[in-house]
Amino acid sequence: MGATLLTVDLGDLHHVGVVTDDLERSMSSETFAGATWTRTHDNALRQYLNGNGEVQEVVMNVCWTTRASVTLEIIQAVPGTLWEPRGHTYIHHLGYRVERFEDVCETFAQQGVLPILTWAGGPPGRPFGFAYFDVGDGVYLEPSDVNIAAKARLTEADAAQVRAMQERQDD
Repeated sequence: MGATLLTVDLGDLHHVGVVTDDLERSMSSETFAGATWTRTHDNALRQYLNGNGEVQEVVMNVCWTTRASVTLEIIQAVPGTLWEPRGHTYIHHLGYRVERFEDVCETFAQQGVLPILTWAGGPPGRPFGFAYFDVGDGVYLEPSDVNIAAKARLTEADAAQVRAMQERQDD
């Protein structure tokens, strides 16, 4: 059975998400030689809403390449989640930043493709911030809302305060 042909305008590719069993090893591997990295989630607890409407709490470890036209996101595998370990590094998703996130998600839904994961805390029954869509080819599509910063619950000041508290705990 082949994948469904979708007509969804996602624009330009923003990033490629890969999952690895060993984040540190992947960051230092020859595969990514010369890349510089920034950590965006360092043992960060996140809440996600899966396609069954269940909230799942996941501790995430993620890093991104810097200074690239298409960035690479490396995610530490987490057993029992959508980021399942497979014994090797694998392409997980293709990420796109979209201006009209809600419209893009609605277009997927009109074509029978519902999100399998999004952030928890958004409007009931609607994707919030980003969503993974399974289009049947083994790699998820991830539109994310370019306007999420304005919609997020934490203000930048709150986020800075949380980071400062985490840094003090690490010392």
